[in-house]
Amino acid sequence: MDNIPDGVTVSRLVYPVTVKGKKRMSDIILLGVRQRTVIHASYVNDFLEALKPESVYVQMSPDLPMFIKTSANHSGGYRARWFSFLRDGIDSSFYVSTKP
Repeated sequence: MDNIPDGVTVSRLVYPVTVKGKKRMSDIILLGVRQRTVIHASYVNDFLEALKPESVYVQMSPDLPMFIKTSANHSGGYRARWFSFLRDGIDSSFYVSTKP
């Protein structure tokens, strides 16, 4: 854990669980990653390859431009809709809820 790049945080949560009558510890590893940096994507890939987790969950901010629903009459795709939303404050429709 000495070679963690800047912008990446690693936390470990350990929780006792009972599976089929046997107690065991459940480990959850949280990786916090600063967005839009290629080195972080490479680090996360290498981390997952080494760890070989049973499952992976990803949390992404719901107000990223890729989650905006664009209408057929709005030219330019989601990026244009996103900048229009930011610039003009026009209400946009999102695929996921932007509220917590």
